[in-house]
Amino acid sequence: RGRMARCRTPADGEDDRLIHERASLRQRHIMQDMTTRIVPIEPQWFMQKAEVQSRTWRELNQGHIPQDIVDAITPAFALKLTRGHAADPNQVVLIALADDRVVGFIELLRTPRSPINRPEAAELASLYVLESEHRHGVGRALVEAGRQAVGNDRLCKTLNVNASGLVGEVCARLAAVQRRSTRIGKVWVAAQSGADDAERV
Repeated sequence: RGRMARCRTPADGEDDRLIHERASLRQRHIMQDMTTRIVPIEPQWFMQKAEVQSRTWRELNQGHIPQDIVDAITPAFALKLTRGHAADPNQVVLIALADDRVVGFIELLRTPRSPINRPEAAELASLYVLESEHRHGVGRALVEAGRQAVGNDRLCKTLNVNASGLVGEVCARLAAVQRRSTRIGKVWVAAQSGADDAERV
């Protein structure tokens, strides 16, 4: 007795689409892992990191905070910050390199600064990735490498802004990074505009 072929339904097409999307996502992450390296910053990368800091600061904050604050983080100012942070033994500065080009960075402090009252946590001082490199796993890789570098999977972050929309956006981004990795522990975010306690995300 011959077998009857099952007719394809719209649900079958949806399943095929999901399978294809997941395969493409896996392949994209594999390619990203092949081309992106997370390394401690060295003097040869200071200028590129400073340029990325100035550019990503503008990409994230434009329209959310006063323009004079947006304009304050110039490459020259960011370079001065970078040199100071790299020389600070309490800080860890890591960069993401794609084909020997800086596309993002993370800065962490082993001991958090005020107003954070989380002595058990390290402070995630800065985490920036070029907008063109979003959704490629760069931020997640930076956080995971930073956690390993400071030897602490509990991270906290203070936002020096009064724009509630921006606070929510950054909280959401950090929460997304955390959800995508079982190797990242607790992440707290506190707004310096008046939050008495950090908000866990």
